[in-house]
This record gives sequence, structure tokens and C-alpha cells, in this order.
Amino acid sequence: MKIEGGKPVITREIDGGKETVTVPLPFVAVVQKGIAKEPRIAAMRGIMMARTKPVKVFEPVACDTLTEIISYEKPSPRAACRFIDPENPKQLIEMLQNEAKII
Repeated sequence: MKIEGGKPVITREIDGGKETVTVPLPFVAVVQKGIAKEPRIAAMRGIMMARTKPVKVFEPVACDTLTEIISYEKPSPRAACRFIDPENPKQLIEMLQNEAKII
């Protein structure tokens, strides 16, 4: 991927060759595993130098709200677990038939 004239230029592999595509901003790119370069582990010298660099803090930009929360409810609590004696499979079958209506 390269930026030329303020627009991203992407080269992708297709059947039988490569295709170059120019896309408008903003865009989202998805990359398959193995195609992207593997991240490197930072050297200790770089980590120590980064500690002394100033951090720029940007104020958030005001924007229109695009979503609205109408209501919020907590999920209903789950029923308590019921343990069945492994020596009594009849009780399990009855519960699955009558209560859970699975069988």
C-alpha cells in the first residue's frame, strides 16, 4: 500500500497476477494472515528513549451523534445449576423431556 496524491494505492494479488486499485479516503483494508509483515519486538534502547518523549494530547472534535440509546436492560439472571446424580440417568431424561422439552 502506498499513498499517492493523498489517496491510497493498493496492490493486491488476483488469479493470474496483481491488480492496482486506488481508493478514496476513508477506507478499511483487510489483510489475510501471512501476507502482512510480522511485527518486530521493540529494542530496549527504543523503549527507553520513548519514555522521555513528550506525548501530544489532542482535544476531541465535536461531531453529530449518529446513534441513540432508547433503553437499556440488564439480562435476566440465569437459573441456578441443578446437579443430577450420575447413577440416576432416569431423572436426567425426565428433566430433558418435561422441563427443557428437548427430547
